[in-house]
Amino acid sequence: IVLAQLQARQGQHTEAQENAATAVELEPRNPVVLEGAIEVAHRTSSLDHAVAYLRKALELQPNDRRLCLLLAKDLSQLGQHEEAMALSAAVT
Repeated sequence: IVLAQLQARQGQHTEAQENAATAVELEPRNPVVLEGAIEVAHRTSSLDHAVAYLRKALELQPNDRRLCLLLAKDLSQLGQHEEAMALSAAVT
């Protein structure tokens, strides 16, 4: 996941997304990998991937307020306002 994060920071978005996806496939229950993949998705403006990784991360850490709020923000940006508002209300 570190390689994907570095690639995202260097503007190598396609490679970063591919490497993040591979890391998640190899370690789908690793919170560090998922958080790295979330960072890559945000840096590469791939909100659909960010939402998918956030959902997986929340399966492992359902009480993580930060992850809930990030998911709510991303859902709102994708136009899924009702779900975003419900998530925000649940953690505030």
